[in-house]
Amino acid sequence: MENNTDRNSYSDIVLSRTILIIIGTVIGVIGNSAIIFFYFFRIKRGERYFIPLLGIVDLLACLTSIRYLIFDYVNIDQNTVYCKVFSFLRVCIGGISAHTILVISIQRYYVVCKPFEPKMTRSWKRVLFGVVCLISIVYSAPLLATAGPFPVNITYTNHSLTTKVCEFSDKQSTSGLLYPYLLSLIIALNLFMTICMYVPVVKQVENLFSSRTVTNSKPTYETETSHVSCKLNMEIDETGIPSNSNKQQGSSITVRIPNAHKNVMLEASDVSDDQADTIEVQKDVEDRMRNNVADTVTGNQKAAKNNKKPRSKVTPGQKRITKMFFYLIVAYVLSYTPPLIIWIIYFTVDDIYSSFTKTEITGLFLLGQLIPLNHVVNPLIYGYFDTEFKEELRKFVSKTKEQIAIPRKFHIKSPF
Repeated sequence: MENNTDRNSYSDIVLSRTILIIIGTVIGVIGNSAIIFFYFFRIKRGERYFIPLLGIVDLLACLTSIRYLIFDYVNIDQNTVYCKVFSFLRVCIGGISAHTILVISIQRYYVVCKPFEPKMTRSWKRVLFGVVCLISIVYSAPLLATAGPFPVNITYTNHSLTTKVCEFSDKQSTSGLLYPYLLSLIIALNLFMTICMYVPVVKQVENLFSSRTVTNSKPTYETETSHVSCKLNMEIDETGIPSNSNKQQGSSITVRIPNAHKNVMLEASDVSDDQADTIEVQKDVEDRMRNNVADTVTGNQKAAKNNKKPRSKVTPGQKRITKMFFYLIVAYVLSYTPPLIIWIIYFTVDDIYSSFTKTEITGLFLLGQLIPLNHVVNPLIYGYFDTEFKEELRKFVSKTKEQIAIPRKFHIKSPF
């Protein structure tokens, strides 16, 4: 009787997991289908080249979630082939998704941090995606031989339950333990490399925008030139030229100084010798000031050229795309890390559920299933950050409403 109660309690845990998986699968299928449609046919791909490909992978991952329904509610003794096939698809599709995000982080690194290095061309993107698929298939292929339904003794509320679980390999054999650890190492390395490649991208984008704000607040050398020219005009205007009121006013000499807002008028006829000497002194002053202005402008230009370093130009749109990929990577890290830790503990510690309560076991079950959640969250991230996707989606919804709505002219009027 107690054993049946424990089985019913354990079934409740499995049922809660199944309900969440069904809800996530429906949302993921709809969201990723929309991503594939719009990014393949409505939006120019460019920097978004990997998004529709990742959408296809996420869609397949959501569809393969039905494995839980098969293994939880169908006699597993009759589903050895299904266990092998779905285990292979689970690891292969999850690996393609994870490695594609790593390639995206590498692409963003070269776009933002190495703007003057050769860019990742479309052909190279295709090659890299093909390599990602090939690598995932290679390390997932052994599951077609090692995976299967193995009997597992689970201690739950101080009672032992015997059930069969679809495992990647037999935990009882030493060779069977090597593959899960190897797979865990691959996942951990991919997580580490993705983080290491994208952290500099985020820092570079923030530095570029902060430096742009500081640069816009500083006066340029043209402003300094105008300031010097204005000062020159004031000094020349304040320099007096002795005049003889008894002499007839003659022609004048206009001295034009570059970037000066005023012209300096000097008397050139009917002047005495003293006045002529004064004019010569005044011309010397003008020449020196003109040379000072030229030297100041030239010095500022040289300083500006020396301080100008080749830097990448990140537009607000590119910053938004970079932020979108950042949250995509954050979702990937948060969804892959807990299952990885639980998986390692599961293959290392025997009977880890013996000391846990029902609530704790339910939490472990949910944390262990975060990887499918990553395939559901990705379309939501695209929809929030990508303005082009939101605009195309809005147009599509508006057009669909117009086509579905019945025109008023076809409404049947009541005779009453």
